[in-house]
Amino acid sequence: SASTKYQLELMNADGAVLDTWVVVGYGKNEGGGFQPTDALNAASVEAIRDAGARVALEWPKRRNVQTWLDSVGVKNDPKPIM
Repeated sequence: SASTKYQLELMNADGAVLDTWVVVGYGKNEGGGFQPTDALNAASVEAIRDAGARVALEWPKRRNVQTWLDSVGVKNDPKPIM
């Protein structure tokens, strides 16, 4: 298994931090027909994708991010995927 950890900071034009968020992504690969290194690589890729999905889906929903989007005139109206 593997995990990745990112710290995202939203800053305004003056450099003031408006929001900080730590995102962790997780990946798992049992190996199967893979060499141990290949299994770890596959788990790492899965962890990176998991973190990316969390950012894409959850970052716009954070209160400070929504406030900032409103302040710069960006409509944050997520559409359902399905």
